[in-house]
Amino acid sequence: MEMQREAIMARGRSKGGGDNRSLQRGIEILRAFRAGVDVLGNGELAERTGLPRATVSRLTRTLVNSGMLDDVPGQRAYRLAASVMSFGHAMRVGSPVLKVLAPLMRVESMKRKLNVGLAAADRTMMVYLESIRFNPRVALRNVVADQQVPMELTSLGRAYGTA
Repeated sequence: MEMQREAIMARGRSKGGGDNRSLQRGIEILRAFRAGVDVLGNGELAERTGLPRATVSRLTRTLVNSGMLDDVPGQRAYRLAASVMSFGHAMRVGSPVLKVLAPLMRVESMKRKLNVGLAAADRTMMVYLESIRFNPRVALRNVVADQQVPMELTSLGRAYGTA
């Protein structure tokens, strides 16, 4: 239900005038997949996105045909295709911010003997762009680059929310 509310909020924020509604809806389908939610059927996708089931069916078929989703044999469900990973990699490698900050973060982590993270807001989540662990031992929660964490569960998210 939370993802459905997020999707509805996102559609409400649309500026119109040039936005491609089908593309927005396809992106909502891709956003429905999160860590720990690797396989989803059309019914679950419709519930998570707030989109009509017929629309979800049409969009998932298009996403499969374009290589963004894979059919899960025997389950009438989908998972993100490997090609989706290339978007995150391209962003990380091409980010001028990360090129400058990542080495500085490593230096500060070692100098101050603490963990350092950099994240960006994505709706109600923080997406970690880089996470430098001073102490590599297993902790209660190890945040890694590319991971999404609800804002209220991270110090970065709470700081962002008060800004």
